[in-house]
Amino acid sequence: MHKGTVFSFIRKLAACESLWLILLKILISNRIYGKQVTALIRNESIDWGARKFRWWGTGSISQERLEEAIQLPKGTLTNAFVENIVGRRVGSKQVIRHCKACIAIGYHSSVFFIEKITHCPWHGEKIVECRNCYFELALLDNCAGRTRDFLFENHCPHIKPMIERLPVCDLSVPVFEVIERWHDFLSGWLNAAELWCGNDVYRWIALSGYYTSRSTDYILKFLEPKIDVPIGFDVVTDYPICRLNIPHAATNWCRNEESLLEGWQCIRQEKIRDMAQRCCSKSDQIACIKSVRRYIRRRFVVKHRRCYKSFASLKKNHRMRLKYEHSCCVSVAYACWLVSIHDVYTIDAVLKNGTHAYRIPRSEPIFPRPISLLTKDLNLLLAHFYEIWAGLVVSEQSNVTVIALDSIRLHPWVSENIASIDNVVAEDECYGSGDYGIYYPALTYLSEMTEARCKCRCLETDYVSADVLADRGEYFVAGQGWLCALIDHRARKGSSNYVRI
Repeated sequence: MHKGTVFSFIRKLAACESLWLILLKILISNRIYGKQVTALIRNESIDWGARKFRWWGTGSISQERLEEAIQLPKGTLTNAFVENIVGRRVGSKQVIRHCKACIAIGYHSSVFFIEKITHCPWHGEKIVECRNCYFELALLDNCAGRTRDFLFENHCPHIKPMIERLPVCDLSVPVFEVIERWHDFLSGWLNAAELWCGNDVYRWIALSGYYTSRSTDYILKFLEPKIDVPIGFDVVTDYPICRLNIPHAATNWCRNEESLLEGWQCIRQEKIRDMAQRCCSKSDQIACIKSVRRYIRRRFVVKHRRCYKSFASLKKNHRMRLKYEHSCCVSVAYACWLVSIHDVYTIDAVLKNGTHAYRIPRSEPIFPRPISLLTKDLNLLLAHFYEIWAGLVVSEQSNVTVIALDSIRLHPWVSENIASIDNVVAEDECYGSGDYGIYYPALTYLSEMTEARCKCRCLETDYVSADVLADRGEYFVAGQGWLCALIDHRARKGSSNYVRI
């Protein structure tokens, strides 16, 4: 080391070379204390008194200080810090993901940290995970003052070839031209994706657990017919996907020329615009909820009114043994959705004649709901119906599909899955200020699949067998929170799938 810099470093970097590989080269080229490395590269704006340094932690390493330490021009390492965005994924799994062909030539890409990339975009080989490679950089987490003789320790087979030769990539190899073109395409693709889905792609990449693996696949499938998908991303969904925009809680809607709610075709838009633009009363909220209910009934359920009437005539014990292959999914989904928006806990209760109290989210310390929050709530209300419907139509191959109420309703109108996304958006400092999307199978696809099953004329005997229909259920006791259960005799017995609302 000399004047606060790492004096020995190979300054030829391949496209999007990973931060893990750069730090590894520093250890191979120099015999230095771990605390010397961290002192030179860690972010000084963070209070490290009560916080342990992690090389993969978001914001832990200062890009500017690292570039200065290894004497690289400013901005050279921008692409290397992609895994700084996906750092939570690295830390939670404690593995480094490799392409064997890439690491054999001394290369590791930042994008390998994205789990959705299952195969190397350039070699086609399957990405493998290695825990030993993760712990090769354990010294950077250790502030002990001893010197580590990195060159003479036992290392993972992925690391040994780089120690035995000069740790530099031969950029004249033709594959590096392919790698550079691919990363250029990825950068352009991310910019184009922002026009279609806002910051959803960045949120998916940045926050582990933000979107489920299925929702991640839905995002890619949504973008595929519009801007294609980079080679290497594994997209398994084979049906069309739509996106419903959810306004962020902090979004202010106050301009008269601005459309209130494109997701449900501006229903009651003029009515809401007369509400002083700031907040609305309980009666106004209920009026909006009823409008969404009418919209769903007239657009999706009216065609299946015979199916819905037959479903409503079933007893509670009958609804726990529905035939999956013939049941009308939109009727079942609509009845269960009504339970979720009313202050009731069974389908029988919501189907009874009479008025039922609606579950209205409160705005503390006053009851009136701000317009910006109402806009978001109504979109979530509609998204919840789509989620239930899609959960029945594209259900996993399970012997039993159960629709059940969550024991704790995190939000009056949304399931645990949607509520968790909403909570993360509220806590997200980088991308939380904008709207976000909820992805679901296209409504045309859901309608076609539903009509193929029920033919829009589903009778009681289509929902359940004659033997089940004859059962009066005097001693029947349903599972806690269960609204209905659909049985698919074609699937493996004992397998189950839960659609929680």
